[in-house]
Amino acid sequence: MKKLFTILFLFSVAISFAQEKHALVIGNGAYRNISRLSNPVNDANDMEAALKELGFSVDKVLDGSLDEIENAVIRFRDRLKYSKRRKSQGSCGFGSGNAG
Repeated sequence: MKKLFTILFLFSVAISFAQEKHALVIGNGAYRNISRLSNPVNDANDMEAALKELGFSVDKVLDGSLDEIENAVIRFRDRLKYSKRRKSQGSCGFGSGNAG
């Protein structure tokens, strides 16, 4: 986790001058046909807290369905498009879970 926060810190320095900072955090630990994973949700909650400390507005999805995740990605994309037009954006995406 230390490494994660170090990377996050360096990333925040790079975009510290952005007026609007948006993040999408996804933590999925509940899957069909496999045991529940506990770390993805914990990691997502930790990442959300760290990003908020850095001034990000955070959209978080925990154990989301495909539709919920797709909708969150669309909202995130739209926020970035709007911010880009105003030339005042910083962005971050984080996902935790099992892609298999």
